Amino acid sequence: DDLQTASCQSAVSYQAEHRRRVQSEKRCEELEGELKALSASLRPSLQGFEPPTLLGAAGRARPRLEDATLLRQLLLQQRKHMAAKRDLISATTQQIRERDAELEVELDSVLGSGLPQL
Repeated sequence: DDLQTASCQSAVSYQAEHRRRVQSEKRCEELEGELKALSASLRPSLQGFEPPTLLGAAGRARPRLEDATLLRQLLLQQRKHMAAKRDLISATTQQIRERDAELEVELDSVLGSGLPQL
């Protein structure tokens, strides 16, 4: 009776996990669509835009202070963006590992541990 209860709980847990993953994938697709639409709407406004060079238009030996500041801000923003992406990937990977470990424990409790690999 305990084995049957554990089996039912595992099936319910699997179904709930599957639903959460499907919902997450659907949300991801929605966000990708929104991002593509936003990107497409911004493209016309960026046509012909070239970020300023450090030496300025005339190729002066001394950089313009406002251009250097703008480029520094761009670089900092890119670094923050990359750090945020690394953090997101790290957190997502950790969640996947934790869920896999939980599912493995549940399967072991239902099927028994030490079963030969299929």
